[in-house]
Amino acid sequence: MTTNQPRSGYTLPVFACAAAMAALEYLQTRNQSIEQVSIDLINPAETVNILIEQIAILTDNSALAITRSDPGDNLDLTRNTSIWAMVEWWDSSEPPPTPPCQGGAKEQSSPPYQGGAQEQSSPPYQGGAKEQSSPPFQGGAQEQSSPPYQGGAQEQSSPPYQGGAKEQSSPPYQGGAKEQSSPPYQEGAQELTPPTPPCQGGAKEQSFPHYQGGAKEQLPPPYQGGARGGELSDTIFIKGGEGIGYDQKTGQTAIYRYAKTLLLANIEKILPPNKSILITFILPQGKRLATRTSNAAFGIVEGLSLLGTTGISQPLTVPEQLEQYKIQLQEKAKKFDSLVFCIGENGLELAAKMGISPHQMIKTANWLGPMLVCASLAEVKSILLFGYHGKLIKLAGGIFHTHHHIADGRLEILTAHCANLGLPTFDLQKVFNCSTAEDALQYLRELDAIKGENWVIRVYGEITKTIDQRSQNYIYTHCEKNIKVGSVMFDRQRKIIIKSENADIILG
Repeated sequence: MTTNQPRSGYTLPVFACAAAMAALEYLQTRNQSIEQVSIDLINPAETVNILIEQIAILTDNSALAITRSDPGDNLDLTRNTSIWAMVEWWDSSEPPPTPPCQGGAKEQSSPPYQGGAQEQSSPPYQGGAKEQSSPPFQGGAQEQSSPPYQGGAQEQSSPPYQGGAKEQSSPPYQGGAKEQSSPPYQEGAQELTPPTPPCQGGAKEQSFPHYQGGAKEQLPPPYQGGARGGELSDTIFIKGGEGIGYDQKTGQTAIYRYAKTLLLANIEKILPPNKSILITFILPQGKRLATRTSNAAFGIVEGLSLLGTTGISQPLTVPEQLEQYKIQLQEKAKKFDSLVFCIGENGLELAAKMGISPHQMIKTANWLGPMLVCASLAEVKSILLFGYHGKLIKLAGGIFHTHHHIADGRLEILTAHCANLGLPTFDLQKVFNCSTAEDALQYLRELDAIKGENWVIRVYGEITKTIDQRSQNYIYTHCEKNIKVGSVMFDRQRKIIIKSENADIILG
């Protein structure tokens, strides 16, 4: 009997890039017969054809194209959602369409008075207010500062939780990429950067030669500043429109490295010399769909992210995908004694920024238990667990399938560790009644700041010890093998909270 293999599709950045290419081509040629465009995915190194659903001229200087998401055989909330890209000619002699955003806060002061005459130029940028200057650029930075943390109270800026479980930190699923935040990797293939030479065979690599001891960016994305948009090059500007999320803290639009790299590589091929363009991306259903993701837990609000490190959307929710992960693990175990398990895209990207070789990374999705057993059977000597604290904390409670529909308990586990270390009852109640693990972490950070204590390090240090020990016990129970397991936890801003002692040993 023939078994049908799950069909892969493409991630959101691919459809966004295709829409932008079609709009640019139409703006130049007025060719109404554009039914598809060819996209170089870069990762993987292949060219694919993406269908164009609709296309239209808006003005003499702008055009709009629409594609529709097809993530393949995934239970993906972005399935069939439309992706719009508006391309307009931009005068490169003009200033960039978006002023730099200084940390998301509103500008408090005016520029110094320079003389007797009244200021004739545009008013200073007011943070959350829409930008009034630069005519082609019609959107601005929405309000980006978060309200102060109110103890156990729910976060005011997050969309209401739509499911049964408290925690919202399960990574959003964006066409094969569950993880959204984060600026990002929302679960796929190896990170494009930093560049790492392929393994040449021979003896297994036992260390992490590229590890830099911190989350230092080794190959920054083309654009580093600006609210809700920015420049990819001297001639290509991008902007997040309706339904594209933005980072609540920095104000930067949630269009990340792979999407930018994909756009730059493909758009430059068809952009005429001495021409500049502004691309505005719109997801009409983005705001609504974002309420069903954990984007808000990572500080991404008002929409979805264009996130990922690959153009291929692999089916992550079918049993066959677990088997594919196991095959990848077995192949990498032939070359390395130490492997890094990343639950989602954020972990993959952050690990790469720290200098860990992508060749040693394995994406596990929520299947940590089966993957730990598979690694032990493949004779791996040590495993580094790398993940968002709201996910990885479950292992401290003996939960080795981390999907929130299977089991939760994050706040209960966190509260139990706090109690064991002597946190006062009043504060325990605050932690337990937080809406998310991220809120609870913030509460502990505020306690440390106010009282000059170190609850975050103490509590999360104990949690990582428990994770390491329970993971090692899990492996021994199933395989009777002793494998060193270490853990690294990060927050929604993708800042490292803690590395366990075992993690430091494994990283060398």
